[in-house]
This record gives sequence, structure tokens and C-alpha cells, in this order.
Amino acid sequence: MSDHQKQATVLLSFDLEEFDLPLEYGYVISLSDQIAITTEGLQVLSETLTKYAIKATFYTTARYSIHQHGWVKKLIQDGHELASHGIHHGEFNRNDYAVSREILENQFQVPIYGFRMPRMKQTDINALGEAGYMYHSSLHPTWIPGRYCHLWKPRKVTAQQHILHIPPSVTPRLRIPLFWLSFHLIPFGRYIALCRQTIQADNYLHLYFHPWEWASWPKKLIKHLPFYLRAQSGRNMKQRFELWIEEISQTTRNFTTTYSWLKQNYWKNEKLPGKIQPDKNLYRGTF
Repeated sequence: MSDHQKQATVLLSFDLEEFDLPLEYGYVISLSDQIAITTEGLQVLSETLTKYAIKATFYTTARYSIHQHGWVKKLIQDGHELASHGIHHGEFNRNDYAVSREILENQFQVPIYGFRMPRMKQTDINALGEAGYMYHSSLHPTWIPGRYCHLWKPRKVTAQQHILHIPPSVTPRLRIPLFWLSFHLIPFGRYIALCRQTIQADNYLHLYFHPWEWASWPKKLIKHLPFYLRAQSGRNMKQRFELWIEEISQTTRNFTTTYSWLKQNYWKNEKLPGKIQPDKNLYRGTF
């Protein structure tokens, strides 16, 4: 392992949300089942992170945090970073930037610095700044058919009106995405090679997943979802992910949270903001 590789960093992030994916495919799933499936996966995932002493960033919806306060609190106690993923996963308005941060800070008494827009939809940088965030990870610099095309956007960390954007990693040149779906579908050896290629080029790797990928989905649900979404889920995901950790640890053993990495590399001499105090009447929704 070279000195350059020893200094490289792996940033793991997870979108901790209600499992509403089936709704996109016409399958009605109750909120209680959405929460339960995510929590089942989170339990399995957290055991792996503890086993390998890995700290990660969890972009959490306020809805999930309210339903599973104990689990989110445990993540914080285990040393993981809490960031905002909006209020509900399936809907969003401009006020949600500020209020989702306020809800999380009030619940857990920790500062919230980061934000990721659900489904990587367009993000209002002005609203992010007004809400007091310091960074976001809401733009994927690649092409996902039917979702977005950002092939011309920067691959690496950039400043957007005093807010840092840290995009999920894509490979140099071809911009092959390395996000959760690629982890499931690309042959394992090839995926490892692409991760190492990206680490060599960028000196860091930034990936994102969802805890519900670690859950054992009900059989009645599985048949309603495309194969490419359910490949390598549940027990297979746990095994594949742990093997990936062991393989990538041969390149670098430095796993840390997004905030810690940005603070070390970008905010060494800057004073960090305190809590925000948005109007409590900005949002009146149900959880």
C-alpha cells in the first residue's frame, strides 16, 4: 500500500428514509411497513459498521427520525454523523430545508451540517444557505436514464455560494456511477477495480446506499419490483458489502464521516455556524 493510498479516504453515506420505493411501481405499502423494512435493514447494516469500526454519514428524513428516535440516537452514540434528507422522502417544498434541520437538531441535540435531496432532485442553493447548511450531496455527476443527466457537472468537491457540494463518486473519464445500484449490478471484481481507479484519481471515494437494501423484503413485495432493484438485497447484500469492505481496506483503511473529512480538508480555519431558528409555522405536515 503506497503512502498516497494510505491517505485516501472512503466516505460512506446512507439515505435513512421510509422505504417508499414500491410506490413508484404501483405497489401500495403502508407507512408502518416502510419504516419497519428500513429499520430491519438498519439493524443489519449497523452491526457491520460496528464490526469494522466504520463511521458513516446518515442522511435522515424527519419522518423516519420521529418514528425511530431510538435507532437514530444509537447511530449518533456510535459516532456516525446525522445529516438531513428532508421531512418526507416522497414530497418536498422550500421550507423543508430549514424545518428538517430544526427537527433533527431539536430531537437529538447535535448540529446538522449536511443535506441530500431525496432522489437527487434539483436543490435550491439559496434556500440551503438560508437554512444554515454547510454542505450538500444532491447532484450526481453522471447520467441515470429516466432520472437526470449531469455529465458536464464537476466530479469533485466544489463551492456553490459558500456551500460545499460533495457529489457521489463516479469514475474518471467515463463517469460510471458507483452508487448503490451499481454495487448491486456490476460484477464484484469489476466494481472493486472501478473503486480503486477512482481512489487513485481523486484520493477519496464517496458512495451512498439505503439501509433497506439490507432488509429481507416480503415475498409479496419482491414480485412487484424489477429484478435489478432486488438483486443482491438482504443476506446477499450483507455478505457482498462486508467482502467489499475487506477488499477496499487493502487500498485504504481510512473510513470517516463527510463532516469530519470536509472539516479536515476545507474548514480548518473557519468558524462553524450554530443552530438555526426557523419559524415553527413554516411547515405543518403529518409524520
